[in-house]
Amino acid sequence: MAVHDEHVGRLAWDVLYRWAEQKPYAPTVISTCRRVLHDDAANASTAKRAMVRLRRVAHTTSEPDLRRDVLRAFEELVGRPTGTARLVAEVRDWQESQASAKSGSLAFLALMPVQDDGMPWLMSDRAPDIDVQRALQDLLSSPDTTAEAIPYLTGWIRTCAPEPASYSRLRDQLLPALRGHNMFHAGMELMKALADVTTPQGVNAGEDFYQHLVDHRLQPVFSLTKDPA
Repeated sequence: MAVHDEHVGRLAWDVLYRWAEQKPYAPTVISTCRRVLHDDAANASTAKRAMVRLRRVAHTTSEPDLRRDVLRAFEELVGRPTGTARLVAEVRDWQESQASAKSGSLAFLALMPVQDDGMPWLMSDRAPDIDVQRALQDLLSSPDTTAEAIPYLTGWIRTCAPEPASYSRLRDQLLPALRGHNMFHAGMELMKALADVTTPQGVNAGEDFYQHLVDHRLQPVFSLTKDPA
């Protein structure tokens, strides 16, 4: 690839940087950066350039397909040498306002499927040093990113549901984020998505979250069986 050429590499990276914000060329930027990040021979500087350009695509695009392609590129980093660390760094930079919120949120989503001893890695004892509650609240405060995050949260709960201790721990960790400002819609969407998840005690997970999140005085108004008014 031209990006590795000692003579034209800098020019190639400059072109990719400009292309990252142009819809017709963004797929080329994404595919090139994916190849670089898959190349175990790529040095840290080259991999960083690829991450910067993926970040730029995520930040500038309004196309859902391109956003999904960046997410797939980030998901491919999980489990690769230094890949997970790059995603954690992207989330930290987002939370420290040093990187795009759109890119940082995608990096967080890419990390959500990672498991650690039956728990989501991000909620485990070996969780990375990032503010998970804040990241969840940021994702769930917008209808668009809520739609992206709910399947991952549902996956977390579905995985933990067979083990009572893990389920209770995860539920109690998620409740503060779901009680945050502007979280009602996201909470209702999550509870509906959990309609088919049952704990070993026979408790429906959606109903369990409902009982913990919705004040009993409001339950006759906001039912899980119908859309909130």
